[in-house]
Amino acid sequence: MWGDSLESYSVIRHKCSEKVIAYKAVLDLIMKKTLQYLISLTVAAVLVWFTFKNIDLNSLWEKIEQADYRWVALSAVMALVAHWSRAFRWVLMLEPMGYKPSVFRTTLAVLVGYGANLIFPRAGEVARCGTLNKLEDIPFEKSFGAVIAERLIDVLVLLLLIFLNFILEFDRLKDVFFNFFGEKFKNPLLLGSYALVAIVLLVSAYFIFKKNQDKIAQNALYQKVAKTISGFASGFMSVRNLKNPSAFVFHTILIWTMYFVMTYVLCFALPETANISPLAALSIFVMGSIGMAAPTQGGIGSYHFLVGSIVVLYGLSEQDGITLATFLHAMQGMVFVAVFGIIAFLLTLVLPKRENINSKYSKSNEFKRNMLPSLKGESQMPSHINKNKETEQLESNNSDNNLPDKSNIISSDREEEEIIKQKSLNINIKWDSSEYIKRKKKKS
Repeated sequence: MWGDSLESYSVIRHKCSEKVIAYKAVLDLIMKKTLQYLISLTVAAVLVWFTFKNIDLNSLWEKIEQADYRWVALSAVMALVAHWSRAFRWVLMLEPMGYKPSVFRTTLAVLVGYGANLIFPRAGEVARCGTLNKLEDIPFEKSFGAVIAERLIDVLVLLLLIFLNFILEFDRLKDVFFNFFGEKFKNPLLLGSYALVAIVLLVSAYFIFKKNQDKIAQNALYQKVAKTISGFASGFMSVRNLKNPSAFVFHTILIWTMYFVMTYVLCFALPETANISPLAALSIFVMGSIGMAAPTQGGIGSYHFLVGSIVVLYGLSEQDGITLATFLHAMQGMVFVAVFGIIAFLLTLVLPKRENINSKYSKSNEFKRNMLPSLKGESQMPSHINKNKETEQLESNNSDNNLPDKSNIISSDREEEEIIKQKSLNINIKWDSSEYIKRKKKKS
C-alpha cells in the first residue's frame, strides 16, 4: 500500500516538475519577446524625435494633403503585382518539396505576413507560414525553410543594389561617406595603421578560435549563429533543386523592379519631387530598403532618417526631404500594408482549408512506397491494418468453408502447453542444482 502511494506521489511530482519547466520556458520566451519589442519601440521613438525635431509638422501635413493621389493608386497596383510575384516565387520554391499551393492563397499568406510586421517586428515570416498552413495544409517547417532561402536571395539582391547605387552615384555618395568618417581617410598613414591593426586582430581571432574550438562550440550564442548560417546555406542550396529556375530569376527581378518603380511613381505625387531623376529615386529606394530592414517597428524612424538624409544631396531642403520620407513610408509601409493585410486576413477567415496538395512527383513516390512491398510479397503497413487484413482473410475463409480442422487446433494447443511446462521444469531443475551446489560449498 505504502509502496503504491509513494510511486504515485513520485509520478505526480515528476509531472508537476515538467509543467513548471514548460511554464518557465514560456514565460522566458514572452519576456524575451517583450524586451525585444520594447527595445525596438525605444529605438524607433529616439530616431523619430531626432528626425522631426526641426521639422514644421503643419507644413508637412499640408503638402501631403495636396499630393496627387492618382499616383498613389498606380503605386498600389504595382505593390499588388510585387506581392503576387513574391507569392508565385514562393510556390516555385515549394514545388521541389512536393507541394503545389494556390497562388491566390499564397498571396493572401504573404499579405498577412506583411501586416503582422506592423504589429510585431519580425513576426511576418511566422504569420505567413502559419497562414499558408491554415489555408493549404502545408507543414510549417517546410514553408519556413523556403522563406529563409527567399530572404537570403533578397539580402543578396539588396547588397547588389547598394553596390550598384554606390557606383552610379559615387560623386554624390562619396561626400557622405567621407564626411561620416571625418579626417580618418584623408591621412594615408592613419588609414594604413587601421588596416594593419584590423588584419592582426582577425589573424589573432582565427588562431584563438582554432585553439579553443571545442569550448566555443558548446557556447549557446555560437550554436545559434552556426545554426542560422547552416540554415541560410541549406536554404540557398535548395534553390538549385528548383524545377523552373528561369521563372524564379524572372520573379526575383520583377519583385525588386516593382518595388523601385512604385517608389519612383510616388515621388511624382508631391510637387517638390515631381522632377526627381531615376538615379535619385534609386538612392531613395536603397536607403529606404535599408531603413525597413532595420530592427525598428515597421521601419519607423530608421526609414525617415535615412531617406530624409539622402535626398538633401539632390538639392531638396531638410523639410522637403522629411516630407517625402514621411509620405513614402506612410503609403508603402503603412497604408498599403495595413489595407492589403486586413483584407487578406478577413479572406482567410472565410476560405475553407484545402487538403495537402502534393505534386505528381511526391504522389508517385508515395504510390511506389505503398506498392513495392506488396509486389515483393512483404507488408509494411501498420499493425492495425495488417490485423484488419487478417480478420478479413479469416472471414473469407469462413465464408468459403475453409476453416482448419478443430482437432489440429486442439493438438497444437496441447503441444504448446507441454513445451511451456518443459521449459519451466528445466528452469526449476537448474535452480535446484545451483542451490544444492551453494549449500554443499557452505558445509565444506
